[in-house]
Amino acid sequence: MAKYLDLTGLGRVLSNLLGLLGDKVDKVEGKGLSTNDYNATDKALVDKLATADAAGGALLTTEQANKLAGIEANANNYTHPTHTAHESGLYKVTVDGSGHVSGAIEVVKSDITGLGIPAQDTTYNEATSSSAGLMSATDKSKLDGVATGANNYTLPAATQQDLGGVRVGSGLNVSDGTLSVPGMGAASSAAAGTAGLVPAAAAGDQAKFLRADGTWAEPTNTEYDAATSSAAGLMSATDKAKLDAFGNADTYALKSDITNVYRYKGSVATVSALPATGNTAGDVYDVQERGVNYAWTGTAWDPLGELFALDTITNAEIDGLFE
Repeated sequence: MAKYLDLTGLGRVLSNLLGLLGDKVDKVEGKGLSTNDYNATDKALVDKLATADAAGGALLTTEQANKLAGIEANANNYTHPTHTAHESGLYKVTVDGSGHVSGAIEVVKSDITGLGIPAQDTTYNEATSSSAGLMSATDKSKLDGVATGANNYTLPAATQQDLGGVRVGSGLNVSDGTLSVPGMGAASSAAAGTAGLVPAAAAGDQAKFLRADGTWAEPTNTEYDAATSSAAGLMSATDKAKLDAFGNADTYALKSDITNVYRYKGSVATVSALPATGNTAGDVYDVQERGVNYAWTGTAWDPLGELFALDTITNAEIDGLFE
């Protein structure tokens, strides 16, 4: 159990703190940790031990010295080789093992023909429908007269304003390009009906409804009596008034909401005197020897409180924190 610090203990803490403060060393203005001052000149010298400074001649670290030892003398003393300059043109070049151009010879006709390229002029006949060739001026004129994307046509969908393609949906018939809707198929006790045009109603049939058998008929006049305690029916005005007198369902407590509330049952002398049987969840007894109420959870007695004592921190425990 945790302990607390009272006024007496707080005085003991203060006494220990004052004792520690009596052994402190007062700060001397202009001094550091000793009489041997560490000045700016000394600081600059120490900084040079860690960082190389070519201008100031600083010392090298071990890592820097090892890096320098691994570099060959004149490692960056490099001069790129020169070569005879050439004017722009077509050349055969030679490259040495270091990737430098070491020679350049001008290309001659024999170098080109040696690649299989004919040395004479090449002529082509005009293209025909059976052989490839050059495009004639007539064909070029014809091609220029064709608009870009001239054959790139997609039939648009029809709308109420625009002509276009139409897909035939379910329940429609197409015969010789004529679209039609079949008549409604009547349902029977053995077969379902089919979708289609609704048969026309006759004059004076405006109060009738369309039956599943495809005919127009008047609805059956159904009347209901008021409900009784033994027969279903319509709600009477008396019952409706009685129902309106009740509040909303969420304003009433359910039985499950109140079955486990605490119920004071009496007092017993000891915990062992609490009844072991015949209890209902929520039963509460006062146990005199403990001065605490016990409630039955449904399976066991549960104390609703507990007695406890507070202990203070002793002087010996406080002194131990400063040792």
